[in-house]
Amino acid sequence: MSPALNLTTQGIEKAEYIEAYLNEDTAHTAALFDPAWSPVLHDILVAEIQALHALEREGGNEDGITAEYKTFRGETYNPHDPDDGGVVLLKWPHDRRIFVCRSNADRFGAMLDNMGPSGICDVQIVEDCHSLCLVDQPIRPLPIACGRVVLMFEICLACEAKAGQMAETNFKISVMEAQAKLLRDATIDPGSRVPPRP
Repeated sequence: MSPALNLTTQGIEKAEYIEAYLNEDTAHTAALFDPAWSPVLHDILVAEIQALHALEREGGNEDGITAEYKTFRGETYNPHDPDDGGVVLLKWPHDRRIFVCRSNADRFGAMLDNMGPSGICDVQIVEDCHSLCLVDQPIRPLPIACGRVVLMFEICLACEAKAGQMAETNFKISVMEAQAKLLRDATIDPGSRVPPRP
């Protein structure tokens, strides 16, 4: 069977498309959630994935709360049905609802149901996080595709600046550490398309 005909592969490709559509720079987002460059955001991502898996388990999470699959045309969704493998699931942090997206209309409906002009920053990694003050500050979506699930984080400008600074600093440190292990006169080109070899 061609990978293009595999429903799970189709779902993953749709999720990556949604991430790219909602995000101008997916490489920037990947760096913000990288375990080596941005461990704080990576830990938040892992916690949300674990919460998602707990909701999807039979019996739900430790409090007995189960996932609520939401579709906009009233059709049913069975996560264990292989024929439903091509759908994309949108999940916002701290929400038990998982939005089933079979079309663009489903995706737009889910976003209208959840996002507003001034929301709450899901990251909150700085003391002056804009979502914690009385003056509503704009936030932006920070989607990240994990398989066929798109986790829809929202981030304020202050937290995004701090996360970007951490990722850039840790990237530079990792390059310097790798440079220190090289032979004399050898260099690392961070812009090289050739992947590093161990």
